Amino acid sequence: MTKNRIGAILFLVLLVAYALIAQGIPNMDFDEIGVTPSTLPLFYSYVGIPIALLLLVLPTKGDRTAAWLRAALKLDWKRALGLLGLMLIYGLTIKTLGFILSTIIFLCGGFVVMGLKQPSKILLGAIPITIVFWAILTQLLGIYLDPGFLFR
Repeated sequence: MTKNRIGAILFLVLLVAYALIAQGIPNMDFDEIGVTPSTLPLFYSYVGIPIALLLLVLPTKGDRTAAWLRAALKLDWKRALGLLGLMLIYGLTIKTLGFILSTIIFLCGGFVVMGLKQPSKILLGAIPITIVFWAILTQLLGIYLDPGFLFR
């Protein structure tokens, strides 16, 4: 099995889970035009699942039985697990620290996991990205972001 097939399996699992979760998104009372909060996630899932299945079924050059194991061992699992751990910490701290502070910490940690070492570049990357994203969400789109328990 090649890297493409491993990726197809991962995407297939994620897209099926995404579709199942999206079906549970409640509709709002004012959804009259047929577009609901679950429309886009379901569209992505319904388009992505057949593509992932095609990647699994179609033959590839040099397809061998044990190649998937070699491909899986070549992946950078430490970084992937580090980013997953950071996402877990982000999800657990966003209510306490608020969007801005927890996002800055998440991005700084992500930059370190991905190999960036200079603190000045890490902070100059994380802080402006977070502030611009916060401004777009709150000021432009009018989305409420909780400031966190520490800043209420």
